[in-house]
Amino acid sequence: MLLTAALLLLLAPQDSPVLTSNETIFASLDSSVTMNPYYNEYLESNEKVNWFYIIPEKNTVILRYSSPETRILINIFYKRRLKFDKRTGSIKLQHLEMTDSGIYEGQIQKVSNITERFHLYSANTIYLEIEKLLSLPLIIQDPIYVTNVVKLNCIIKENKHINIWWTRGDKIINNTDYENTLVFNNPKISHCGWYTCNVKNQVSQRNRSYFLIVDGRFVNLILYSVIRQWPDMAQSNILGMFPYSTHFWLPSSK
Repeated sequence: MLLTAALLLLLAPQDSPVLTSNETIFASLDSSVTMNPYYNEYLESNEKVNWFYIIPEKNTVILRYSSPETRILINIFYKRRLKFDKRTGSIKLQHLEMTDSGIYEGQIQKVSNITERFHLYSANTIYLEIEKLLSLPLIIQDPIYVTNVVKLNCIIKENKHINIWWTRGDKIINNTDYENTLVFNNPKISHCGWYTCNVKNQVSQRNRSYFLIVDGRFVNLILYSVIRQWPDMAQSNILGMFPYSTHFWLPSSK
């Protein structure tokens, strides 16, 4: 008898398993981000949408909505910054703050064909990471005069999730001491030119260039060419043609 009951229960129609997914979204400070439930289709009648902010102690309810009702229950903490799309169940969080980083979950509930009660149909877990837009990097030459070893240091205020690389023209340079320092051993005339420090995080990318001068003869050749082309230009303006760099007139060997 018990075996028959268990067999009937096993053969009875069951609700489909919960559809789950997860994703990671990066967004910049003071921007906005749109988060979707499991699927991007339009909501059907008699479906419920719940959004939560997941924390270990207690999940915070952000929003509750039952289609096709017009009433939307929004947590007062998010009310002025949150837009809800009744068609898809997605939320748009605006004016992002650093404290908005965390785990969010969008749930959709449907009426069960068996119990005729709402059951969890899908859940999308979103890991939201808010980052600041990068500032321009600063390039400092060490030492300030040319010796047997010269280093260009790329300094950036932010230090979280940042990629740093150097380029000369379109080519990536590999002779780095750590990723933020470019090293020249026994620098030569061929090393003269523009070097660019590139910095990138998940929400922005910036760069700054530096003109490295190794030999005074090379400098004088540049200045001579510029003065011949623009004779009325003051020397201070000529030096301004090389931003972000320091120039050195070294004695030329005869």
